[in-house]
Amino acid sequence: MVDTRDSLEKGPAADGSARRAGGRARRKVLRAIPVPLFKTLVRNIPFYDVLPNEAVELIHDESCRILEDVGIEFRDDDAAAIWKASGGHFLGTAHTLKKFENAFFLPSIMDFNNFEQWAAGGAQDAAARALAKARTLLDTYEEPKLDEGIHEALKEFVTRRERELPDHVS
Repeated sequence: MVDTRDSLEKGPAADGSARRAGGRARRKVLRAIPVPLFKTLVRNIPFYDVLPNEAVELIHDESCRILEDVGIEFRDDDAAAIWKASGGHFLGTAHTLKKFENAFFLPSIMDFNNFEQWAAGGAQDAAARALAKARTLLDTYEEPKLDEGIHEALKEFVTRRERELPDHVS
C-alpha cells in the first residue's frame, strides 16, 4: 500500500501513478513573458516634442502671409458657403483686387446679353459668332516678317525634302 503523504511530498510522478509534473507551471511561466503582438512591425518613427509657442506663432504668421499673397480657392460650394456664413468675404480683399484685372477670362464668342438684347442683335448662336470671328481673323491676317536668309533657307529645305520623300507611303 502507498502512503498518500509520501506521494504528496514527493509529487505525483514519484510513485509512478501520474504523469510527469510541471506542464501547467511551465505554461504559466511562458504566459507571463511579454511577447510583442507583431514581431515584424518595428516603430521607426521618431518621437517629437510639442512645438513651442514661438514656433506655432511663426507657422500662423506665415500661413496668414501665404493666404494674403496667394488666396483661397474653394472647390466645394458648401465650403465657400460656410466660409461666407462665418463672416468671410473675398471681393474686398487685397488679393482679389490685385488679381481682378488679369485673372478673369471673358470669351469673345460668348454673348452676355439677356434674351431680348440677343434677339434684337440678330439672335446669332455661338457657332455663327465663331464663324464670323474666324473670317475676321483670316481677313486681317498678316504674314509674319522673316529675315530673307531664313526664308530662303526654309524654302530650300522644303524643296529638298519634297524631292527626297516618296509621294506615297506603303
